Amino acid sequence: DSLLHMRTDKEPIEKLQQLLRENIVHVLRSNIGFVERDALYNLRAQLSEATSDPSFKEMEKDPSEFLRALEELFHYAPLKTIPPDQSPNPNASNVTTNIMWEMFDANPQNLLSTNIASIFRNSLSEIPVKLATIPPFLILVAPRHTRSQRSYRYIIPDRQIILDNDIVQLVCVKCEKTNH
Repeated sequence: DSLLHMRTDKEPIEKLQQLLRENIVHVLRSNIGFVERDALYNLRAQLSEATSDPSFKEMEKDPSEFLRALEELFHYAPLKTIPPDQSPNPNASNVTTNIMWEMFDANPQNLLSTNIASIFRNSLSEIPVKLATIPPFLILVAPRHTRSQRSYRYIIPDRQIILDNDIVQLVCVKCEKTNH
C-alpha cells in the first residue's frame, strides 16, 4: 500500500498510482474480484506515458516486462528466497532476490481451474525454495507455457495467502534455528 500512496511530484506516476489504487487493487480486494478490460488498457496507456515506451499500448507484453517497468517507476525492494532448512548466511550469499515470483505448475491432472494459493505453494515446493522473509507485498505471475497457452483455463483469485512455515523460512531469534 505504501507504493500506492507514496508522495511524488511526477504527474504520470500520480495518475498511475490512482489507477492502480482505484481500478485494480480496490477491485481485487473488494467483492468484485475481477479487473475490467478497460482498466487494464488504461494501465497499459499509463505505463506507456510514465515510461515513455509506446510498446506497452501497442504490443503483447510478458508480465515480467510490466513488473520491471513498475519496479523502475516505484523503486521497490525485491522479493527474497532461500533454500529450505537454511538460515541466511551472514553475507546473504544463499539468498536470491527477484521482483516477482513467476509461478509454475505443470497441471498434470489437466484441471480447468485452481486457485492462486495452490499454484504458489506447488511452485515453491517444486524447486524447492522458501521466502527468506515475509515480503511487504507479493507479485505473483500466473503459470503459462507460452504467451498464449496457459496452464489453467481459470485461476480463482485468493483474498489472502497464508504465509506459514511451508512458504516462509522463519528463523527463531532466540536459538537461530529454522522453522521449529
